[in-house]
Amino acid sequence: MADQNSASLCLPDIDINISGDPRTFLSQMSEIGRAHGQFDVEEYYDALGSEGDHVANFRYRGESSHDQPGGQLIARRDCGSVVAVEMHALRWEREALTRGIFCEAAKSIMGPLLSAYNRKFGTHYRFRIEKPSRKGSVLTQRTEYLFRRFALLANTSSLHVLDWCRFYGFVLGCRQNLTEALVRQLLVEHGFSAAKAEHISEVYSHLVDFKNYSANRYRR
Repeated sequence: MADQNSASLCLPDIDINISGDPRTFLSQMSEIGRAHGQFDVEEYYDALGSEGDHVANFRYRGESSHDQPGGQLIARRDCGSVVAVEMHALRWEREALTRGIFCEAAKSIMGPLLSAYNRKFGTHYRFRIEKPSRKGSVLTQRTEYLFRRFALLANTSSLHVLDWCRFYGFVLGCRQNLTEALVRQLLVEHGFSAAKAEHISEVYSHLVDFKNYSANRYRR
């Protein structure tokens, strides 16, 4: 496991600060991923009609202790030259995903591709990993991860289909009973307007009610 303190920390943001065009960077990294031979790569430029928002998926097919792991490179027009790195897996090695496991997955899966990029183009890009926060949180680590995966990548003014998919993943995967008021507060803290936060928190409440109803019905 990661060190004793890391279990209480939320998963960190990971990104790469590049000097060139983010779309070009994603395209070049995709070429390197395909040449590697152990990745299935998918590219989405101007994703869902949003000009300047680009995503590259890297599904890892090599040996791993995780089930179907992979990474995403995400370039947002409002983030300039900063490209976000998001890791995912169908099932992690341990159910309680820790900061240590998350960071190691980024380094072991996406790290070799970034190293290959640096060798090819003479750059010195590296992962920037958010430092641990010492602030306490009412959220469990799993809930924090699922919520941040949605909120930090979402278009806060108008949710896209991929944003909604991450939101549904948050609702389905969350095992805490969060109040509508708390969800609304968290959304505002992550840049959503009061009106948007009100709407999304209401949707959250309805989806949780439906999830609980379905679970109870099919237990009979």
